[in-house]
Amino acid sequence: MKRIFIITLSCFLILGILLIPRSTTTAQSPNPTPSAGTQTGAASGITTVLNPSLDAPDLAALQRGENVTFRYLQAIDSTMIGPFDSYYLNVGIPSTWKLTEKAMLTLKINLDITIPPEAEKVYRNWLGPRLDIYFDDIYITSLRISKNGDHTFDIPLPIYQMQPVRAGSHFLYMYLDAAYDCEFDQSTVLTVKADSFFSLPHTPQEVGANLNSLPRPFFQLSSIIPNQVTLVVPDTPTEKELEAALIVAAGFGRMTTNSLQLGVVTASQLTEPIRKNSHLIYVGKGGSIPALASMGLPANVVGGQFKAYGAQADDGIIQIVPSKGNPEKAILIVGGNSDLGLKKAAQAISTGVVRAIYDPQLVVVSEVVPKNAVLQGNFAVDRSFGDLGYQNITLSGIGTARTEYYFTLPGGYRVSDDAYLDLAYTNSGLLDFDRSSVSLILNGTQVNSVSYTSEMRKEKSEPIRFPLPDYAFIPGVNTLVVEATHEVVYCTYYTSTDIWTTIFNKSRLYLPQSTEAVQTSAAPNLSNYPKPLADDPELSSTAFIISRGNSAALFTAAKIAEDLGRQSTSNIIDLKAVYQDDVTDDIKKDYNLILVGKPAEQPILYDLRNSLPAPFAEGSNIADESGLSVSYRLAPETSIGYMEFFKSPWNTNKVILAALGTTPEGLQWTGKALTDPLFTTQLTGNYAVTNGVTVYGIDTEAGSGTRNIGVTASPSMAITLSPASQALVDAIPTAIVDKKTTLFDVDPSLWVPYAITLITIITILVLIIIVAVSIKKKRDENFKIHDR
Repeated sequence: MKRIFIITLSCFLILGILLIPRSTTTAQSPNPTPSAGTQTGAASGITTVLNPSLDAPDLAALQRGENVTFRYLQAIDSTMIGPFDSYYLNVGIPSTWKLTEKAMLTLKINLDITIPPEAEKVYRNWLGPRLDIYFDDIYITSLRISKNGDHTFDIPLPIYQMQPVRAGSHFLYMYLDAAYDCEFDQSTVLTVKADSFFSLPHTPQEVGANLNSLPRPFFQLSSIIPNQVTLVVPDTPTEKELEAALIVAAGFGRMTTNSLQLGVVTASQLTEPIRKNSHLIYVGKGGSIPALASMGLPANVVGGQFKAYGAQADDGIIQIVPSKGNPEKAILIVGGNSDLGLKKAAQAISTGVVRAIYDPQLVVVSEVVPKNAVLQGNFAVDRSFGDLGYQNITLSGIGTARTEYYFTLPGGYRVSDDAYLDLAYTNSGLLDFDRSSVSLILNGTQVNSVSYTSEMRKEKSEPIRFPLPDYAFIPGVNTLVVEATHEVVYCTYYTSTDIWTTIFNKSRLYLPQSTEAVQTSAAPNLSNYPKPLADDPELSSTAFIISRGNSAALFTAAKIAEDLGRQSTSNIIDLKAVYQDDVTDDIKKDYNLILVGKPAEQPILYDLRNSLPAPFAEGSNIADESGLSVSYRLAPETSIGYMEFFKSPWNTNKVILAALGTTPEGLQWTGKALTDPLFTTQLTGNYAVTNGVTVYGIDTEAGSGTRNIGVTASPSMAITLSPASQALVDAIPTAIVDKKTTLFDVDPSLWVPYAITLITIITILVLIIIVAVSIKKKRDENFKIHDR
């Protein structure tokens, strides 16, 4: 019987493992949608980055002020620990919102406190810890929470007293008083939930249309509404109009540190939802955009010409008006009656400073001075916080409190390493000086800090000097945070107003200009992008080559220009733009090139086939990666973005960036990969691809990549092609390859579970057979005995 069992089991195992055929079919199916949060294993030299989804309400609800959660304001669940603690949150209410009386804070908290047995009698009349709530330094209410668990409170906002005292931003402040923790062996933990939210019903107020205030109203720091701006160009923009649009995009990128949600459409693509929900910037000559004639501008368009008093034929015209469709939005017109005038207007915007003297809504630009002009006459090197528009500010409460100061550095102004801040402040004498401090954070970089001392209880005749490193400054809007950490001797009882630091507006910023030459970068590598393109302060050596009539290419080019503008250090942007069919030999030789479009629309790629890390066949949108160890074929409709960065074959001192996409969607992915910090930190090598969720990069020159990254980005689109079967596959009319394999050729994770299940079933069947045979044998023996 044992022999039967062993033989049977062996046979089934052999049949199950060796003789079961499997058919694997790989076809060119529709482009897959990658799952956010999924990371694919990478070969050597390939890096990946994921794009997490944002927890944000829909735009329509946000514009109504509904459910503005703490999480959307970039807060997380935060704990306040007794006996005393504080909580601070910036709330960027748009300046065009006039809140109604129904404005409300819905506060969700959790209390966790353990009462010791010896304190039960004392706690009979206990009211619980107290939570004091302030908004914009205005006391609102105090809450008493006596029971553990989750609690929700609806708290009206003091709309008639609220003032944006923190550089245009409102703020919420809460102070926890759990003094009982000092009397008994217990601790109080109060958690402020990130799903707490503001309800901000409001009526709109007309936006302030003033050219002297740029980049406002197009950009508001800390606004809960995304800064949505749409560039509108003529339906068939000329190269000069295209060039002006990219210069304007670069200028706003510098003014706002590339934090706009910038879109680009042609005049006929401008829909009513875009017109209603977005600020608009029209770029073009007077007769190029028909809608300008009916806007009632300060300088109206008559007969295809802007009519501005005193304007000459080659002057630039810049205007700003409120939007008629939405009073909360503004319309900026950057124009001229000639190509030269249009470029002057665009370059005036790129400086970041527009001076409207007679009419705040209109300026006429007679001349611009490219090159690095000395800006000392236009920029105050030594300025106080008062000069910047700030009053004295008091930071109160135990824990960390902070305030922000904003100042703008115009293009071309590089701060030297002699910069400093003379901070004039005084503080409460009740602090624990061993643990309290004041810190400076410049553009997200902590640059200095100092501990409080007992001598600082009174304001000194000389402020404290904090050196500011030159590397922390950026062109455009700079953010300086003064952060006070207030600690007290444990269980010493103070109210929130007893612990404070006051910062005086006579504090002074000294920002001298650097005279050192800008250092240039080495060979191009995506990990160093946008260098060496950004090494040219004016971008005057950079030329965009854009596919004609491709809206996605225009959008992507504007995003790249916006990001390059953020990096630029000149006072004026002077980049060049041409269409793909107008590229001259002089442009090839004299400029760094940025190619934007579908590969098949860029004939220059065929001329570059011997220089590209991954070349394209003439008329093809799919890169040829045959130089890598394994070659694949992708379906023509595959959406994928390509980035190739290499030295120009026409001038070894110049570089070429190919920002390409097989589809409009792929092109937009490329723009995001080159400009979004979620992706740019992971760019590497001279060749990268993206599927909109993940970026893959390799260095073909260093040999760090051996895997086909195009198919890695879109794996289900691929068909494996070996050299021996190339001709056979090409002869197959359908794009399907069938291959018979055994389980040894299949990923074990796909067949091992089935094999184990099969073996278990077979074993059970064999055991049943053995038991049945054994029972039958015994019955036969018993029958023989009785038969005798």
